[in-house]
Amino acid sequence: MEKFRKIIREPVYLGIFIFIFIGAFIAFLDIKYQPSPEDILVEAHGLLMDIALFAIVLVYFTNRRNKDDQAREYKDNIIAFSTWGEREGVLRKIYYIKRLIEMGEKLPDMLNIQLQNADLKNASLQDAKLLAANLEGANLQFAHLERAALASAHLLQADIRYSFLEGANFRKANLTDALLLEADLKGADLQGADMNNAILENTNFFEANLQGAKNLTVEQLESAKINKGTILPNYLKIIWNDDGTLKEIEYVGA
Repeated sequence: MEKFRKIIREPVYLGIFIFIFIGAFIAFLDIKYQPSPEDILVEAHGLLMDIALFAIVLVYFTNRRNKDDQAREYKDNIIAFSTWGEREGVLRKIYYIKRLIEMGEKLPDMLNIQLQNADLKNASLQDAKLLAANLEGANLQFAHLERAALASAHLLQADIRYSFLEGANFRKANLTDALLLEADLKGADLQGADMNNAILENTNFFEANLQGAKNLTVEQLESAKINKGTILPNYLKIIWNDDGTLKEIEYVGA
């Protein structure tokens, strides 16, 4: 009984079983009704076509199942190794993440994951859940992190140059000494983020929310891109020209 259940579960075994069953049934009909040679040729031709079609369908579903099993294993490993902060653990997680991306699979929630010094350059991490992730020193150049959840993430000295972060959530994230040169943070939520000494040259903050951001300086913002939709912390204010262009940024009460 257990062997029969195994046959049903495995597509290859099931295909062989069905093929043998159909072949035996056709042989029985041939013996009973003794068809002419012409009928046998027609029947054989049709049978070959059926076998070819069946093989294609069988291979497709087998590959689909193998892919699903592999993706499930990668996701389970990412979660199991999430707090493994040693270099080997980080490298394994990078491998699993990149393989899932290549497979077009959705990444699992990576709460508190340890990815310090991870090389995720050019990675497609749209909508990734990286709450409180440790990405200290990580290479995220040109990475796609649109709408990613990075609240309370640790991004000390992370290289985020030229990355795509539109609509990302950086609430209370630590961006101390992070390189954000030419990064696109349009519409991003940076409320309460620590911007101490972050490099913001040509960083796009259009419609970004920086309310409550800590350690943000006039000099940093003067090198960045802001517009009237940019929300600054209470200790900074923007003065606009009559034509809508930026006149200056200054400290409140200065």
